[in-house]
Amino acid sequence: MAVSVAEAKADVASFVEKQGLTFTTLLDEQASFARAYKVSGIPATFFIDRDGVIRDHHIGPMSAELIANYMADWQ
Repeated sequence: MAVSVAEAKADVASFVEKQGLTFTTLLDEQASFARAYKVSGIPATFFIDRDGVIRDHHIGPMSAELIANYMADWQ
């Protein structure tokens, strides 16, 4: 899932279409989600387990290798 912070709905829809994204993208037009989770930079990635617990987070661009490294720590 992705959350777009303080972006217009039309801009987000255009980006999602151009990138061919197939996962859910939510709008945080007022940045309330970002404030609630104390997002200090964008992009930000939160790793949330099945119980809804934030296990870790990363500020900045992500790669498949970085994601694998974070997830390896949980196994």
